[in-house]
Amino acid sequence: MSLADRIKVKTCYTRSTNVERDSGAVATVAAYHPTTRGVALLEDVAAALGKGNQPRAWSLIGPYGAGKSTFGVFLHALLGGKDCAATEAAKILGKQSRRLATRFRRQKPWCRVVLTGSPEPLSRRLLTALDAAASAFWQGRPGGRPRVLRDIHEAATQKTVPERHILALIDALQDALERIGAGGLLFVLDELGKFLEFEVRQPDGHMGSTYLLQELAERTYLGRKANLMLFVLQHQTFDMYAPGMGELQNEWAKVQGRFQTVSFIETTEQTLRVLSAAFEHDLTKREENQIRRWSKQCATALADANALPLGLRADTAAQLFTACYPMHPVALLVLPVLCARFAQNERTLFSYFGSQEPHGFQQAVKRLERFGERVPPDEVYDYFIQAQPPAFATPLAQRTWAEVTTAAERAEREERKRADGSDDQQRANGTGNQEHANGSGIQGDLVPLAKTVGLLNLTTGNDAIPASEAVLRQLDTPDDLLQESIAAGVGASILQYRKFADEYRVWQGTDFNIDEHIARERDKLGRIGLARVLTERGVTAPIVARRHSIETGALRSFEIVYADAEHRELAEGRGLKPRLVFFLAEKRGDKSVFHAARKGAHERDVWVLHSNGAALRAAIVQVLALERVQRNAQEVASDPIAAREVKERLKTAKATEQQALYALLREPAESKWYWEGKQQKVLNGRALQAALSDVMDHVYRDSPKVRNELINRDRLSSQAAAARNKLFAYMLDSADQLGLGIAKYPPERAIYRSVFERGGLHT
Repeated sequence: MSLADRIKVKTCYTRSTNVERDSGAVATVAAYHPTTRGVALLEDVAAALGKGNQPRAWSLIGPYGAGKSTFGVFLHALLGGKDCAATEAAKILGKQSRRLATRFRRQKPWCRVVLTGSPEPLSRRLLTALDAAASAFWQGRPGGRPRVLRDIHEAATQKTVPERHILALIDALQDALERIGAGGLLFVLDELGKFLEFEVRQPDGHMGSTYLLQELAERTYLGRKANLMLFVLQHQTFDMYAPGMGELQNEWAKVQGRFQTVSFIETTEQTLRVLSAAFEHDLTKREENQIRRWSKQCATALADANALPLGLRADTAAQLFTACYPMHPVALLVLPVLCARFAQNERTLFSYFGSQEPHGFQQAVKRLERFGERVPPDEVYDYFIQAQPPAFATPLAQRTWAEVTTAAERAEREERKRADGSDDQQRANGTGNQEHANGSGIQGDLVPLAKTVGLLNLTTGNDAIPASEAVLRQLDTPDDLLQESIAAGVGASILQYRKFADEYRVWQGTDFNIDEHIARERDKLGRIGLARVLTERGVTAPIVARRHSIETGALRSFEIVYADAEHRELAEGRGLKPRLVFFLAEKRGDKSVFHAARKGAHERDVWVLHSNGAALRAAIVQVLALERVQRNAQEVASDPIAAREVKERLKTAKATEQQALYALLREPAESKWYWEGKQQKVLNGRALQAALSDVMDHVYRDSPKVRNELINRDRLSSQAAAARNKLFAYMLDSADQLGLGIAKYPPERAIYRSVFERGGLHT
């Protein structure tokens, strides 16, 4: 039995989901893997199942293949009732949260409307889907069918129906659902952008789709026995579908504000968790144990090399590597990043694993001759180049990908040249092919190395995997051959070693000596005033007191102030806002200066003694020196390669600077915190947030609590200002009416309820 016969990938993961076709499909629901983001969203949905007034309209925004449609199908199954097979399959939610699964199981069946966007009016498609869903819901139920079903069917056969009539039909259907004790009415609108794009193209400027969505979203707020719930799935926000269209774009942005927006993009770890559930192995116990040992060793090495995605622990990585054998761990980590940056996310990912094309996973496994071999990263490169042409979002992405392919082609030419030269030498020496085969080891190793380094160079951000020697040693290449291939790549200028980042690159090099210029600029800078530079740069945002802000409804934050022994006067100015005064100590005598400076501190100020100012100084000096190199060096202006190298170095230096600054708050135990003359016990981030909120509670102890984000802010938006003016008019004209006579739920009613009604100011 070959290795290909013993490893399978479930085919249900290899095709895209269609909410209309797959709603009710048991296989699709059973194969769904609830991710952390999906479970969090279901928690919000469960909280909205009650009768209270609250928002029940969500906008799921994410790129193609991010799993939005599959989530919609799973939600459809959760609300199907006990007699629905797909609802029974949705019990897999219990593996993630038994309490949440129980909450949905107790729900009475919902009437569920699903539709997929198309280039036509939303109203027409919505009526058709509503007609089908309502008829299916009442099918087989005892008793007569309500009249609203006939009205909906008649409206669905008409060419045009006013939006207000559609809304009236939805209200009547909701009433009918309440009478029979149903759970509620669910709408799932996939590919919403197609409806919006159709509306943009209409010459008469008709806004039927957005008006319908706005009214539906507002109706979801009202809690009833049978609630109305609305999900729209889209690739970008409403206003982005009308670029450059002025007033229309502004109106659509207001509609987006009626929805709770959820960014539906999973992390690499969550994507790999979904992927691991798709693999099926037929291996012996001994082979499984061997894979676990390999995976643990590789995960530990990658963790030590800072090559695991942010938040992915070594033990978790080892489990994922084991579940996804025979994918090489480095190839496995690169795949989700490439699919997100150059393709269609999970859709492309699972297309690769189901592909029978020459470089797809299915064919790659067939080429594995024995247990222990793995699919290397260069196979992934070949698939993306030949079977899955990359889709470039930006010119920079296109250029970097082109540089990777150019490096791979140069490596191929270099190998051919070396092979030809070796053949000539052998003929001259009279040696045979066997001796050549056991020769330098360069033949056949440089191309896979160049492709692998190129792929690693394409990873960016929190998921970046450095092409360091420690990472490259995890490849299935003997160490001596790896070293020879690296030396050959560097010698042929295919690979470039970047000492400051400890990694190899395939980008074209430059003769510009960056380190020399940085050293020169650091000498010119001399000893900087650390606190003054930080103050001038304004690199730290205010710090919000979260618990206090949530409880009071007012977003309150601390201004960040820096001081040191040389510039203690920077802490003397005092504004109206509370402040966090960070005193940056670099030598022993600075502590006495700190204690003298904080005497007589105002109750609004929290003083912090940070004793590792030297590390912060080193990080900032590096940034300042690189900025001066970028600004002053003539070679940077004329050499694009040097300019890019300086830019990347500067980006890395700024990230280091930010990390050093964030450490002031992420590692509060490394500093000493004082408030009102007393040292505070702050051991971790949670304790710090609690302490900051306690300070705010004391400072703003006499402030009224106004829980309304429209007006509880420093500057009103145009919408809030307009609502305030309308409220003034109601106060003058309708003071004798209940609720000032404000109909429905416009913004001015929300302001009235949060200030006048809850404050007892209007009777």
